[in-house]
Amino acid sequence: MSAQNALAFSANAHARALTAISLDHDAQIVTTAAEDGALRLWKRHSGTLELVFELTNDSTLIQEMHLSPNGDFLYLLRKGERGVRRLDIARLITLFREHGL
Repeated sequence: MSAQNALAFSANAHARALTAISLDHDAQIVTTAAEDGALRLWKRHSGTLELVFELTNDSTLIQEMHLSPNGDFLYLLRKGERGVRRLDIARLITLFREHGL
């Protein structure tokens, strides 16, 4: 495998196949979505991925997602929807911590 195609990281992140992945500008924040209906946000630490939070929605697959350049927002396109959703990452992390998740 050439340096251009080198594996950046590997994780057993989902029970089913990935449908979308997005990284921030320096690959320290990674978001994954899969056929299992889960959206997960990870932070890289010492070459491994640490799960920050998970949202689950079994009904609608995420087809595409992009992190804003500064990593503050996640933009989602779900299958069959006509609009893009914007999630505030800091707000989600705060809510998860407040609820002990």
